[in-house]
Order: sequence, then structure tokens, then C-alpha cells
Amino acid sequence: MTRASTAEVRRLLTVRSTGIFAVLLIGCCVGPIILMGIVYDPAYRGPIDAGDLGKCVSIFHVLAIVFAGTHAATEIRAGSTALSFLTQRTRWTSLAAQAAVQWAFLASAYVVGIGLALVAATFYPDGLAMTPRGWAYLAAYLLVVLLWAAMATALAVLTRSVAVSVAAPITWMLLIEQLASMVPM
Repeated sequence: MTRASTAEVRRLLTVRSTGIFAVLLIGCCVGPIILMGIVYDPAYRGPIDAGDLGKCVSIFHVLAIVFAGTHAATEIRAGSTALSFLTQRTRWTSLAAQAAVQWAFLASAYVVGIGLALVAATFYPDGLAMTPRGWAYLAAYLLVVLLWAAMATALAVLTRSVAVSVAAPITWMLLIEQLASMVPM
């Protein structure tokens, strides 16, 4: 498992899109908070809280699905996953290492992005107000993001298609869940 993880880290760091995704993922956490500070509306009157950060994380959520789906499907199509299947004793080791490295990358980007967003929120005119429930909300949202990223990766492994691995989870998340919530129980 150690060799597979090392290979996956090396593979992730050598792909050109990794840096772009890192900037996008971190920027989608910080950018809206900075924008809220720039276009401050005195009528809003209230500190930035977990709900405001949650709006940033929802953008992160969509980008995390795009990253996981495109990274896994592109690696499979390029044949680099086939090479790792040949060098490992079992295929699940390579797939588990890929998922673990993706999760570590997404969790790192999330922590850095939220950390920078919290720093930016301290410069907001009304300040920052985080409660223990707010911290729990942000931690739970990270788990949700990682599960959706795992689903995008699984779809990429099954279909080898970037379009399916990205579109299916996003469609489910943005459309079907919203429609299901409208059904009376």
C-alpha cells in the first residue's frame, strides 16, 4: 500500500491540472469572503458565520467533484492506472491509494481554504462569529465533500468517462436532491 500511495502522490503532483485545481479550490473558499468585504452592505449588519462559509464550501463541493472525476477518468484513459495495476499485487490497492491521495489533497485544500477564509473574515467590518455548531457544520461538510468525491472517482473507474463521472454526481446533487426535497412526506 505504501508503494501505491507513493506512486499516486507522485502522479498527482506531476499532473499540470493539480496546481490549477488547488488554486481554484482554495480560491473558492476565500474569494467570496473577500468579495463580501469589498462590497460591504451596511444593511446586512451581521458578522460572517458558518452559514456564509458554507456558501463558499458549496462551490468547493462542486469543484471537488469535478477534480475527482476528471483526475480519475483522465488517469484511466491515459493508461497510467493500467501500469499501476500491473505492478501491484491486487487492483484494490491501487484504487484505494488513489482515493486516499485524492481525499488528502481535497482535505488539505479545504483546510487551507477555510483557514484563509477565516483570516479574511476577521477583516470584515462586522467581524467573524463562529460557534461550536459552526465548526461541527464545517467538519461535517468536509466529510460530505469527500464522499461525493469518492462517488465521482467510482463512476470514473466504472465508466472511464470524464463527462459521466462529473455530470452524474453534480446532476444528482443540484437537481435530483432538490426535487426530492419538494416531495411531501
